[in-house]
Amino acid sequence: MLVEKEGEERRIGRGGGRAGDGLALAVIALAALLCEIFLFNYKHWESCLYEPVENVTCSLQGLDTVEGRYVIGGEEAVIEFSDIPGQAAYLSLVLEDGQQAEIGVAAMDEANASYLQAPARTVRGDVERSQYLRLHFGDDVQRLRVVIRGLQGSSIARDAIKINAVVPLFFSWQRYLLLTAGLCCVYLLRPGSRCYGARTDLTQRRQRLITTACIALQLLFFHRMLQWNTGALAWPEYMEHHQQYYRLTEALLEGRVDLGEAVSLQGLTNPYDPAARAAAGLGYGDFKWDHAYYNGYYYVYFGIVPVLFFYLPCYVLTGRHLPHVDCIFLLGALLMMGIAFLLWQMIRSWFPRTPYVLYLLLTVTMGAASCLGYAVYKPDLYLVPIVAGIVCGVWGLAFWISAQRQGEYGAWQLGAGSLCLGLIAGCRPQLLLVLAAGPVLFGRAVFRERKLFNRKSLTQTLALCLPLAAVAAGIMWYNAARFGSVWDFGASYNLTTNDMTHRGWVWGRCGLGIFSYLLQPPRIGGTFPFLQDFRVETAYQGLTLSEMMVGGVLWLFPVLCFGFYGMAKKEYFEDRRCYYLVWLFQLLTVALAVTDTQLAGLLTRYFGDFVWIGMIAGIFVILAQYDWLERGGRDCRFLQRLVAAVCAVTLLAAFLRIFAHSEDAIRSANPALYYQVQSLIAFWM
Repeated sequence: MLVEKEGEERRIGRGGGRAGDGLALAVIALAALLCEIFLFNYKHWESCLYEPVENVTCSLQGLDTVEGRYVIGGEEAVIEFSDIPGQAAYLSLVLEDGQQAEIGVAAMDEANASYLQAPARTVRGDVERSQYLRLHFGDDVQRLRVVIRGLQGSSIARDAIKINAVVPLFFSWQRYLLLTAGLCCVYLLRPGSRCYGARTDLTQRRQRLITTACIALQLLFFHRMLQWNTGALAWPEYMEHHQQYYRLTEALLEGRVDLGEAVSLQGLTNPYDPAARAAAGLGYGDFKWDHAYYNGYYYVYFGIVPVLFFYLPCYVLTGRHLPHVDCIFLLGALLMMGIAFLLWQMIRSWFPRTPYVLYLLLTVTMGAASCLGYAVYKPDLYLVPIVAGIVCGVWGLAFWISAQRQGEYGAWQLGAGSLCLGLIAGCRPQLLLVLAAGPVLFGRAVFRERKLFNRKSLTQTLALCLPLAAVAAGIMWYNAARFGSVWDFGASYNLTTNDMTHRGWVWGRCGLGIFSYLLQPPRIGGTFPFLQDFRVETAYQGLTLSEMMVGGVLWLFPVLCFGFYGMAKKEYFEDRRCYYLVWLFQLLTVALAVTDTQLAGLLTRYFGDFVWIGMIAGIFVILAQYDWLERGGRDCRFLQRLVAAVCAVTLLAAFLRIFAHSEDAIRSANPALYYQVQSLIAFWM
């Protein structure tokens, strides 16, 4: 039942309060400016204290002098300095744009009669900050040895390497603005802040404008960040299995659901066995990798809904295929708007005391953690159906929740919700488990209130059921046309690294999946990006498919932990349906983690299947606890502090995780960006 808002909205104070906030924000901007000039550029001010070293004796190995430049002929070159007057505190290697080198520095000083080797560092010509290294050897360096790798066949200026050159002052507007914004958020979200006085009410024009601006700002960042992994963006140009949606679009326009015959596989007893294919002399180019193969034909086992709604219209209207990255951007926009709509419906229906600033914080956090952070790392074909399924799930739940107003159920909201949730089957079928929310949301209306599934509510009942039935009929026909069964989506016919037709459901994999997906502590290091990926370790005596992992989601995204906490806090919930939804969504989170482990393995993109559901459960608990504290006149400051902290950790982990992956890494695909970000964050390196 809709919970009406009680009393007048508490608003942010006027007069002196606003003036005080304005002064505080001005002080924050000034403090951030001072940090940018002095703290983040401390190397500039410190380097001014040291005398530049000139006319130092040096010996060369692997370098030739040609026209005043050093030409590097071998895999590595060595420059050894001796008779260094004074302290060697800084070493600079100035490269040209496009050049990248790995530098290893070693020194003999008063404490080391033999060379003390420092860790290697990467230097890029287009990242000037990386070209200045702070050395921490003794006060009296007798010899300094510099090994340069990665410049074979290139040349550098003779004065490119200097000792104790003054480090330029690098003022970064991006870092300054982000720091200022971050500190302002910390100030505005501090416990007891006046911002908590304004309750969420998107019927107000001002809040709608702010929410729209917030989503627009997220989209701006998301669009720019999607261009980071240039390697993944280029895959559809030369990898056939990344063109499957393009080929399916063309096939549908020709009236077919297959992608053509698989002549080379028709003589194999078991074409799904990679060893059998190799024994038959079939290499990577002799069959369609990662396609579904059935009865002599190739098919696309990915959901058809993204093709029908995005790729096909784009191709018909423009004659060009929609790039996967553009589809992910469109889906990301729909997801951000859907999350904002879903949280507003939750608040409007059950938690009217929710502060508007808390609504904004949770909206941004859920979007970043659900899948958009991973999308920046790898915006490829494989992510499209996952994001599409999440979008359908978020919008579907939002429409269903919005259907009940003043004791009645809106037919169009029920129909829209059922349509969205039904379309999940054509995106990511395992996410259909979220349909279990229907009995929780509408069970009371069916069995107690008698407002659904009776003669008086025929319109609402048809609106709830017909879209699901229509989508189910379409998907079943599509499955039967391809694989001869209405229930077969074709994923097991995949031509990949293992025979998935015999993979089966093995209970022994469940523990590994739950631990790796949910509970595995991350590996944290002292160098950027601080999160380090690692291989899955297991004693499971069977086939285990896995990518490099970065840790379980309960560690990376601690907002999810609120959901498990709330399972034991029934008293927080005025409407018991919310409490049952928390239990349901937490069980679905675990169930989907197990399902993905059984069906495919441990792959980092599968986090998207269940994180969004766990986030909804966690947000339910946060909103319910805040509402419970407010109803009882209790102190909310600890909860405010805790929510702000876990959201900050979640957002930080979602960002750092982009750079933590070593497979198909941004570090390899776009090293200029990687080292630029490294220099801005790890300014002390």
